[in-house]
Amino acid sequence: MKKRLFPFLVLPLVFQICGFLPAAGQAKIVQAEYYLDQDPGFGLASRIPLTPGTIINGLAFTANLGSIANGVHQLHVRARDSAGNWSLNSFKTFYVGSLNLGNNLPAQANILQAEYYVDQDPGTGLGSPISLTPGTDITAQTFTANINTLANGVHQLHVRSRDGNGEWSLNSFKTFYEGSLNLGTNLPPAGNLIRLEYFFDTDPGFGKGTSLTLPANTVDSNFNFNAVFPGLDSGNHILYVRALDDWGITASFAFTANGALPVTLVSFYGEAVKHTSQLYWETRSEQDNAFFAVERSPDGIYFQAIGQVPGNGTTTLDHRYHFTDPSPSIQGINYYRLGQTDLDGRVHYSGVIALRFDRGPLTLQLYPNPTTGSLHLGIPTSEDRILIAVYDASGKLMFSRQYGQPGNRLDLDVTGLSGGSYILRITRSRGQTNSIPFIRQ
Repeated sequence: MKKRLFPFLVLPLVFQICGFLPAAGQAKIVQAEYYLDQDPGFGLASRIPLTPGTIINGLAFTANLGSIANGVHQLHVRARDSAGNWSLNSFKTFYVGSLNLGNNLPAQANILQAEYYVDQDPGTGLGSPISLTPGTDITAQTFTANINTLANGVHQLHVRSRDGNGEWSLNSFKTFYEGSLNLGTNLPPAGNLIRLEYFFDTDPGFGKGTSLTLPANTVDSNFNFNAVFPGLDSGNHILYVRALDDWGITASFAFTANGALPVTLVSFYGEAVKHTSQLYWETRSEQDNAFFAVERSPDGIYFQAIGQVPGNGTTTLDHRYHFTDPSPSIQGINYYRLGQTDLDGRVHYSGVIALRFDRGPLTLQLYPNPTTGSLHLGIPTSEDRILIAVYDASGKLMFSRQYGQPGNRLDLDVTGLSGGSYILRITRSRGQTNSIPFIRQ
């Protein structure tokens, strides 16, 4: 890998959205948003103006970068369609700041050290060493990574290098799968399809959809059937179909339903109060409304019911509802939705709302970096004690201190250090050790 110097970036940043291309018949894209570095949660990022449509490829927008510090950042973009489905994130890595190099670029330093790790970063300088011949270009270097102790599954191999000035490169990584599939000596012959099932919008689980028995010797996809449509809300929906000889891939078909809503939901919102979620919603009219199931999710995709609130049957009056979640499941963002259930068992879902609980940072954070003398360490969880040790670029211990019951933030005075590169090593009460490099200006 080559050591590269980043050019300065002119603010604001103009980004072009590419890749949100749903197949024909899918719901229109109605919302797009972006965020920098830290995900605030679905629907909580900065809005991107757009004209709704099934394709938004080529839409350009200007991101506000006025408040971010100099350094390397990531701009993330995603979109939501009218059925409430969010796209995967698209992102760009960029550098903010400038380098005052004068009239001549400095000579590149030889790359002296390289290392790798799998999945979990042990800290800069603490990875597995890679043998190399020092030089300004090591793109032709090869090495063998030891992955003998890895469990079967998906992993990431990370590689980085250090030059003669003590500066580390950004990580390069590859995603790979460890394991094998034991299929025997011969693949089994394709079997006849014996059963088909279908469902709308939300997967009830394999074997739990509306089931149909297929004619004998059905081996291809040329089988027609009549789907029984339940009382779906007006709007965009998706019909899913799959067949059994082991279960095949689930096919999907988008369509639009027109019909009267059993419940007119005027509003649904919530607020984080101390360590509880307070949820509120209001209806304008209800028809055969049995109850509302309150559902919670850690990721905005997979929801689980956590309680019920009785409905008011059939009424034309306004009604206000309230539900308290006394123990949100995760630190950070919790997602909620309502599953309004009719007397005949049909379910209609509300939109999704997100509530944030800030009980400390999600990861260890060290800032500002570079520093002129004061450092702040953000700690994600409560600890009985923290041991801090600072080493210079050669590995010499400069000082160490122990803190009892540190809370979620420590303020560190490093004014006694001379300018240069250092490593802050943090040993936590449960034995975890992390290393974070920083620069004293």
